[in-house]
Amino acid sequence: MHRVLAVLLAVPLLLLGGCGGEPTPEERIRALLAAAEQAAEARNTGDVMAFVAADYADARGNTRDDLRNYLRALFLRYQSVYLLVRVAAIDAGEGRAAITVFVAMAGQPLTEANAFMLRADVHRLDLVLAERAGEWRVTGADWRRAAREDLLGPGNTAGG
Repeated sequence: MHRVLAVLLAVPLLLLGGCGGEPTPEERIRALLAAAEQAAEARNTGDVMAFVAADYADARGNTRDDLRNYLRALFLRYQSVYLLVRVAAIDAGEGRAAITVFVAMAGQPLTEANAFMLRADVHRLDLVLAERAGEWRVTGADWRRAAREDLLGPGNTAGG
């Protein structure tokens, strides 16, 4: 089950697509992160998968089809999905980006203050994106469990 949860935690970044104007890749990623998070919380598998590359492969051997199946199962199992996402690093270059984020997931709304009190699963996600035809697509991922302190940053002990 943790593997499925970790895959869902990648969802907010899976929707990183192109946008108008000439913002930098990092600006595009940050601007769309909030919208992607909302799509994941809406539990819309189709919207999520629209921005996953056809050749997606993660560190555990999962393919794009595997990701779709995990998301479907997870969205069926959980009536509500709430995410708290914190970007730790974005290394965007010409047509490629490496992103590290910490994501907490729970069945009720999350804030920095209650992330410590709720039973939120927290994961570190390392994603690889490629820009194709002007739009970002997730091509790979790796993840591991993380501490709530990783999500909130050093020295932050909000909520206890």
